[in-house]
Amino acid sequence: MSEPLAAAFAVLVPEAPWETVDFLDVFHAAGVLSEETWRSKFEGEFGPLDLSTLPSAAAQESPVSPNPTG
Repeated sequence: MSEPLAAAFAVLVPEAPWETVDFLDVFHAAGVLSEETWRSKFEGEFGPLDLSTLPSAAAQESPVSPNPTG
């Protein structure tokens, strides 16, 4: 069985917790939707982008490296 490329997280509906999602979907969206654009389009509906509520990397099957190149 191969290792996943990386873990990715998203809030899929307003006021919901972060969920593990397909890395490739997030990777693609990040290239076309900057954080600033996300904030201007979705912050009113989803609330502030609060990264402190992300699930602990230690609790994930595939921890996320804080350095994307490392």
